[in-house]
Amino acid sequence: MVSLSSRLYPAMGIFAARLEDILSITKYWTLFLGIFPIAPNSISVKTHKETFRFVVWKKREWLLAIDALRSANAQPE
Repeated sequence: MVSLSSRLYPAMGIFAARLEDILSITKYWTLFLGIFPIAPNSISVKTHKETFRFVVWKKREWLLAIDALRSANAQPE
């Protein structure tokens, strides 16, 4: 999984994680001042080392796509 910065969020940098390192991916709310939930348009990706949160369009499609990739990656050939 790779995420790149955009013009709206240039400070975020690049995030990359191997699918096998992702422990969970869940729906998340965007928080104002880190406290007040303002929009249910984020996902939270938990890895072995830390948790990352992303504001995304079409959150459900992201969750389904990542889960499908993780399931396909976990099955032995």
